[in-house]
Amino acid sequence: MDRTVLAAHMGAAVQAIERWARRTLHRDSGTSLSRNETHLLAHLATAPPQRMGELAQWQGVDRSTMSVQIRSLGERELVDRSPDPADRRASTVTLSAEGRATLEKYLGRASQILELTFSGWSDQDLARFDGYLARFAADLGHGLADDQAPSGPTGA
Repeated sequence: MDRTVLAAHMGAAVQAIERWARRTLHRDSGTSLSRNETHLLAHLATAPPQRMGELAQWQGVDRSTMSVQIRSLGERELVDRSPDPADRRASTVTLSAEGRATLEKYLGRASQILELTFSGWSDQDLARFDGYLARFAADLGHGLADDQAPSGPTGA
């Protein structure tokens, strides 16, 4: 098969997964989180308290964008802000108990849906798909890192 056609087919599949996550999964889990908010809450669930600048750098956005996201999550009591013990002028962000419960509800529903989706798949098919999906995600991540590298004589 032509790789351009194959890439288009895969792109359509990725878009279908994104639509599913945006519409079905968020609706079924009862959450009103955007994809970015879900990603941010998942990061905060495993990270130590983070300063706004650290979060902005991690997500690849500027501080003002991160401030808007954190303010919105804070208004919904999904994150907590506390003075940074190292610099009382700054604050750190952590996942609140409500944020953890919301994230667990979302991830639990995602697991239920995926278990149902894969119920007819053989163990061998699941193992193969898992391997290919992990490889795809890793390669895509490398591609994104390469894409962000400077181009031209000094970055080539």
